[in-house]
Amino acid sequence: MNASVRTRHGWLLVPGTVILSFAVASILLPVGSDGLGAGLGHQPGFGPSLARWSRDLHDGFWCRPGLVLSRTAVPVRPADGERALARQLCRRGEAEQAVAIYQRLGVVESADHDAVWELASWLILNGQYDRAERYAREADILVGGGTFRNNLAWHYTQTNQRPSQALALALSSVTANREACSVDTLAWAFFRNGRLADARKTARETLAFDDNGLAPFLVYERQQAKDSSRRLLTLLDQPARDPVAGR
Repeated sequence: MNASVRTRHGWLLVPGTVILSFAVASILLPVGSDGLGAGLGHQPGFGPSLARWSRDLHDGFWCRPGLVLSRTAVPVRPADGERALARQLCRRGEAEQAVAIYQRLGVVESADHDAVWELASWLILNGQYDRAERYAREADILVGGGTFRNNLAWHYTQTNQRPSQALALALSSVTANREACSVDTLAWAFFRNGRLADARKTARETLAFDDNGLAPFLVYERQQAKDSSRRLLTLLDQPARDPVAGR
């Protein structure tokens, strides 16, 4: 097409250009139902009709499900950076800072759960028991139940240290979740504190848990707890021996 033809027929592009410009402006400007278009009614006339058309264009673009550019299709997650920071803090053993972040954001993703467990192990392995005890209580609040307190109490009973702290942790863990593992830990805590009758009674309670209907991995965990309580009962019958073995 030569220049004269382009000039002669260029006016045919004007209506489409105007409509396209209007549509782009409607999409980019805050004229939707969540902005300037919120109060539009059904008044007659060209102006109100044009305004409603602009609002509908805006809403139709931004609110369509599945649209790549939709404001609701890809949610904004400003907390992702904080979660990443909390996980780094867990890896470095900085429990207080990590807990402060998770108290605000919650422990909801699998990576968060892994980080919380990693931190608990880090504190125990580094012998920072005062911090480990505070963290175990905080972690159990974050994830629910009493698993962290139970694990720390179990470590104490099997290494024969901090008996009073082990008993306090085990008692609170059983209160949060009375399961075979936590009851077995409590039996050992009673034993380490010289409460032999309570230890015997609690160990027998562990053996009374029913395995029927449990998932295989839960049956395995329960059987480990029962084996541990059987070892404790044997130890109570033979006080001279102390065959401490992990579950």
